[in-house]
Amino acid sequence: NCGTDGTSQWILGTFTTQCLDELTIDEQNTYVEDFESYQVSDFPNCLTMVSQDDNHPSNVASIYANGGTKALAMYASANCQKPIIALPKFTNDLSTIKNSLYARYESANSGSLQIGYITDLEDSSTFVALKTIEASSTWKKYTADLDYYAEQLQQVEGTPYIAIRQNSGVTSSYNFYYIDSVQVMITPDCKGPSDLTVSNLTATSANLSWLSTAATFNITVKDENNTEVASLTDITETNYDLTELTTLTTYTVTIAGFCSDGTPT
Repeated sequence: NCGTDGTSQWILGTFTTQCLDELTIDEQNTYVEDFESYQVSDFPNCLTMVSQDDNHPSNVASIYANGGTKALAMYASANCQKPIIALPKFTNDLSTIKNSLYARYESANSGSLQIGYITDLEDSSTFVALKTIEASSTWKKYTADLDYYAEQLQQVEGTPYIAIRQNSGVTSSYNFYYIDSVQVMITPDCKGPSDLTVSNLTATSANLSWLSTAATFNITVKDENNTEVASLTDITETNYDLTELTTLTTYTVTIAGFCSDGTPT
């Protein structure tokens, strides 16, 4: 049947297909979520809000972003101090993959961010933290190599979900955490340095230790004036004792890893 102008009548409709029940990643297929395809105030279809304040739910925001124009804002409030977001379910053994993301907080009252796993999407108490991130007000990349927790993960029945929890003690109002550029990938054999720890701190010395499977490391130490005070190369251990430091001075340490063939991690 034609309309009055000689053009057939027609209708337009749109629809969105559902998420896959499970995802599998390998060396060629990496999971990436940068939140750019969503509208502001939406929540990504294939993520799960496990716990939230219904008055201030986590959603896509444009006030801050890492690289693009949008990021995911997590909201902690007095009604929900520890909101949790779960990633899609992966068929992979979690101890063979790593999760990275960029994060920044709104203020120091936003608390910390934790990467871990959850076994029941209906029960926030089943969340287990594996790595705690003490972020800052600027975007930084954080990585959790889950193979470092292989023994713990192997005790979990079934395949848990990778999850992210904002760990805030806010008692009034609400505070934000922003995350962006979330990736899940196969853990490489040669992993770069992570989880730097400073211990045995004295007035003139400190011990550095970190996690990595790289072959060698370069360590750069700068003082609070951004002056390089030490440059160490070809370190073969994942710990090092710094000596001859200056009393009451703040130092910044950078550790770079290199694989056995000399390529950087």
